[in-house]
Formats: sequence, C-alpha cells, structure tokens
Amino acid sequence: MALDAKQVRVYVLFDTVPERPKAWWFQYGDETYITDPGGGNQAPFENAGQASEAIRNRAETPPTLESLDLLTLEQVADRKNLPLDVLARFIEKDDSFPLPAVRFLDGALWNAAKVERWNPQSL
Repeated sequence: MALDAKQVRVYVLFDTVPERPKAWWFQYGDETYITDPGGGNQAPFENAGQASEAIRNRAETPPTLESLDLLTLEQVADRKNLPLDVLARFIEKDDSFPLPAVRFLDGALWNAAKVERWNPQSL
C-alpha cells in the first residue's frame, strides 16, 4: 500500500521522554514513533499521557509555532524534478541527501525544508 502523507499526524511532546529532552511523535495507522525534533533518530513509541501539541504544515501554522511539511519519495522526485530512478541513485550515493524524517511500513517521509536545502551533487 502506498504511504499517504496526509494521514500522518505529528506532535511535539512537551513532557520529556527518557533520554530525549525534546521529541516529536509521529502516528500513521497503528504505527507510532518518536523522533528528534524535525525527524530522525526514530524509535517505537507509545504515548503514556505525555502532553503534546499537533504540528501542522507551514501554511496552517502561526510563525511562533513549529511546523513540518512531509514529502513522500515521489513528491521529493517531483520537487527536485528528478526521475525516481535517478533520485534512488542520489539517495544511495550522495551523503548530503537528507535522511527520512520517519519510516513507516508503507514507506518513508522526508522533511520538506531539508529537501529544499539539498543540492544534488553529480553522480
């Protein structure tokens, strides 16, 4: 099944989690993961009542709050105007390509701001 980024919910956790003074919580279907702010360093997570607030995309978020736009692999390819097979080679060989914010069973999602800053190196 293809990953539907619109079905992913992201929260900033206000209560600290062991070994993570700041964390984001990603939910997609039955899958839940905690990451560092902005994504990355993913681990399974079950909220035990920690205070949280939803993070929305940039268009819906006041400038004083954190926002996050997520992209599927296909959206990254479209945004960078690259065929999927070429993007796959960049992911494999270009160390400057950003790591996914989070990986679900249906696929990975990238932080759009990090993708926008990425400049492909020649293969």
